Amino acid sequence: MGLTFTPVVDALPNTLIVSDAAVASGLTLGTKTVQIVGTGEMSIDGGGWVGSGVVQNGSSVRLRVTTPAEELGQVTTVTVDLQSVGYVVWSVTNRDTLQDEDGTGFDETLGFSIT
Repeated sequence: MGLTFTPVVDALPNTLIVSDAAVASGLTLGTKTVQIVGTGEMSIDGGGWVGSGVVQNGSSVRLRVTTPAEELGQVTTVTVDLQSVGYVVWSVTNRDTLQDEDGTGFDETLGFSIT
């Protein structure tokens, strides 16, 4: 009921990440106010990026957030307050290893390259 967003893993640091569209469902009749709590923005039914708006059953909502720079494994969350339903959380996790130009990883914890 409400909105469901698929978590993102292995995101690049300092990158704008956009969620898949979630379709509002199971809401009582009429419209419901939605707003971002904290970091992030949303787009409702393909409109501009905003911090709050109104949805109804069938409305499509996308979220976006910029991941922190150089924060390996950092989890960023976007919280949406959906009137009469509660809070919906979308998480974006930065990758936990660096990639060099030839595609091999450097493990920060171990301190050596992984091939």
